[in-house]
Amino acid sequence: ANVIALVWAPRPFNRRSDRTRRALDISLVKSCYLEHCPSEHPVKVRVSYQKLLKCFVLNALHHRKPNPQKKRYLFRSFKST
Repeated sequence: ANVIALVWAPRPFNRRSDRTRRALDISLVKSCYLEHCPSEHPVKVRVSYQKLLKCFVLNALHHRKPNPQKKRYLFRSFKST
């Protein structure tokens, strides 16, 4: 329910651009990566699962979209010379 409420939140809170981190994002993510692997797995597997999940979530939060590159038309530039 909290996640859906974020979508309809007022303007700086509903955006996920730049390096803005919302306090609610961090708390939602933290609870996500603190979830435990099923207990039937050995301890080694559970710990590595939790570490991998934490790294995955942090990388997803810190990932920035690549800047769009301007198209350069080779033949048009030759034509103008």
